[in-house]
Amino acid sequence: MNGGTIKVYEDYFFSVPFPEIYQATRSKQPELTIGSLEEQWERLNSRVPESTLTFELVWLADVMRAIGHLGR
Repeated sequence: MNGGTIKVYEDYFFSVPFPEIYQATRSKQPELTIGSLEEQWERLNSRVPESTLTFELVWLADVMRAIGHLGR
């Protein structure tokens, strides 16, 4: 709606590694890691189209989350 380009102003973000991200009911707090939107985007762009789509969805989710936060 606003053109062909989306500008994301952030790069680094906190991430909870798998499988700890889905163990929210446990009393132990997971250690956060640092991710990079630029790195995730580069990984998505270098993906071989014929390969099976697996972990690429996690990379895409990181990028989509950042785009979703632009409106805040």
